[in-house]
Amino acid sequence: MFVDDMEEGDGGPSDGNGREEEEEIKAMDTGRNEAAMPKEWNTKNTGSFLEISRDKCTVRYTGHGSHDNDVGSVQADACVPSNLPVYYFETKVVDGGEKCCVGIGFTDKKFKVTRQPGWEPNSYGYHGDDGKKFHNNGLGENYGPTFNTGDVIGAGILLEKQEIFYTKNGKYLGVAFRNVSLPLYPTIGLHSMNECVQVDFLGEKGFVFDPSTLVAQVEENVKQAVERVPLSVAMTHQLVRKYLQHYGYAHTLRAFDDLSGANNLSKEVNGAESTASAVKRTKLSYAEKLRSSSKRAQEHSSSTPQDPLETSLGLRSAVRARILNGSPEEAEALLQEKLPQMFEEKNRSICMLVKATLACQSFIRLMQEDRITDAVKYAQDILVEYRDISRGFDEKIQDVLALLAYQNMSESPVAHLLTCQHTDAVADVINRAILYLMGEHTISELEVDLRQLLLVQWEIRKVNGSQGKVFNLDEALQGI
Repeated sequence: MFVDDMEEGDGGPSDGNGREEEEEIKAMDTGRNEAAMPKEWNTKNTGSFLEISRDKCTVRYTGHGSHDNDVGSVQADACVPSNLPVYYFETKVVDGGEKCCVGIGFTDKKFKVTRQPGWEPNSYGYHGDDGKKFHNNGLGENYGPTFNTGDVIGAGILLEKQEIFYTKNGKYLGVAFRNVSLPLYPTIGLHSMNECVQVDFLGEKGFVFDPSTLVAQVEENVKQAVERVPLSVAMTHQLVRKYLQHYGYAHTLRAFDDLSGANNLSKEVNGAESTASAVKRTKLSYAEKLRSSSKRAQEHSSSTPQDPLETSLGLRSAVRARILNGSPEEAEALLQEKLPQMFEEKNRSICMLVKATLACQSFIRLMQEDRITDAVKYAQDILVEYRDISRGFDEKIQDVLALLAYQNMSESPVAHLLTCQHTDAVADVINRAILYLMGEHTISELEVDLRQLLLVQWEIRKVNGSQGKVFNLDEALQGI
């Protein structure tokens, strides 16, 4: 039950962000990798002279390696997923054969399996016979040590930095290639008699090298860079203070002021705006007219401008307290007394949404008190009035009424309606409605800044070719 569930044009609150932008921001924060991980060699497209085991992890070369076109290569069954911070696999050289012309690396979908990885465009390889790295040519460049029978070679992509690296027997060999673009497939190439390799794509037997150490180092570097950015303590306190003020947490705000000395800190930021408040907001709506008329009536009483959030804090805090204490009817009565314009005909859309939201909460309270008969009558007499008041609200009412169908509501699919989190969310809805009628921004400055953070992280990922782990705000806030 959210204030912005109302249809645009119905007089519903607007916070400057449309529904599409809301969904896009949610998608940014909840993005997860759903692509398949490579787990075996693709036996449907292999080079000649290769014999692949039944488990599709061991490959043996059966040719003579007499000519350049006698190479036998094979790609993994899936490309490297793009939403990981790092991708890594290891290959054990079971038998280096005659010359150990083993190539290990990554190739694109157009790669010719009669060539070594690194010889073709958009392919990358590290070769055992000479220790060279190859990309887009057959000459190669000096890179690392040679490898042979018994060695374990790891190949990885640090996606966020677009770098390919290799390891040998657990030792990191450094960056081999930069500015790498996906999609790429893990690939091995064999080119001399009796060569045999065994791959471990998923680390099921335990990788010799732990690729997470690279990710941890990158994250630590980013963390240190962030911590070096100067930020005013006063500005941080003001941001937190504004958040508490915005949501009507009056008691918490007073405690915060007492502990942090916010009243003194606020002087340090006097005349300076935060990033969020620097955004110019223009709201030409009937609610602004409502606010201006109220201001004219109060102009004679004070020559000092007051913060609208501070002015309405008492009312919003009292309404929140009544909702959290299980008295939505008292919350509505208080609104009718202190904010009668909310219930005027010109504000019918928001009025209906507020009343319906509180009515649903009253029904939930009756169900929690096991007053089933009263709840049924309440639904028939009251809730029925609020059907189809806005897009999707009928479904929310159906969810609330679904509580009647379960003997044990706490274990039902709608058990979340009984939680403190839901009650707090209802209080947030009413708080936003009050702010909207006052012509104030319905999203706090802190939330605006967090949304900006999500957008910046999304743009950074786009610059990196949409590669790397998707930024998750919940994990970032928890310090994971």
